[in-house]
Amino acid sequence: MATLPPQWFDIQTEISDYLTQIKERLSQLRSVQQKRLLKVFDDHSGSESLQDAELDAISTAVNQLFRKCEIRLKDLVRSTPGEDSKMEECRKNAARALANRMQGLSGEFKSMQGKFLKEVRQRQNVNLWEDDGESRGKGVLDDAGFDDQQVLELEALEVNATQRSKEIGKIAQSIIELNQIFKELAVLVIDQGTVLDRIDYNMEHAVDQTREANVQLTQAERAQRSSRVMKCILILAMFIFLNIIIIAYRSA
Repeated sequence: MATLPPQWFDIQTEISDYLTQIKERLSQLRSVQQKRLLKVFDDHSGSESLQDAELDAISTAVNQLFRKCEIRLKDLVRSTPGEDSKMEECRKNAARALANRMQGLSGEFKSMQGKFLKEVRQRQNVNLWEDDGESRGKGVLDDAGFDDQQVLELEALEVNATQRSKEIGKIAQSIIELNQIFKELAVLVIDQGTVLDRIDYNMEHAVDQTREANVQLTQAERAQRSSRVMKCILILAMFIFLNIIIIAYRSA
């Protein structure tokens, strides 16, 4: 009678399938990120919001797949009752190989998200002062007060800035979630109480990168708020200046 393979073979296959799915998802993510950056984050068509939703869905799916890999990898490294030394060594080698694959893909994912986050922030800062600036300036010069259109434009500016902050927040959140997986994976015992040094090393660097990303997010948010306030101040100053001219003209 043929001997059935050990149960951990199925776990190994399951993890390998998850990693294959992650690789495919990363390819999709890279393509959508490139298309999204070509839009330069303007909000004049509906394609940007669709791409943002797709980016969010893919990033969420990748994080979920990494989480599944982590859970099943923990199952794989557990000793099996009645397992001989040779089979135990095979199981541990399989766990090491899968952990290395997982590490490589997670590093690729973090790199992609980090670069995309950087591009988002750069383009956000460029566009912040360009959004409909000419039309607002013309409106103030043509009229001594704020009309309905100008009020709507100011409100649209606020909405756009808020939306961009949400986009940055979602990207950073995916990095934070991945780092949490690394923290838990770092305490995963492989080979008699030792931890994969490379995983632990990369986990520490991942935490540092996340802290830096959080600092950048805070700075970007402050810059947005400051820029919006400055725009309002400039418009109000022009309004007051025009009123002074009108009053002086009427007095003369």
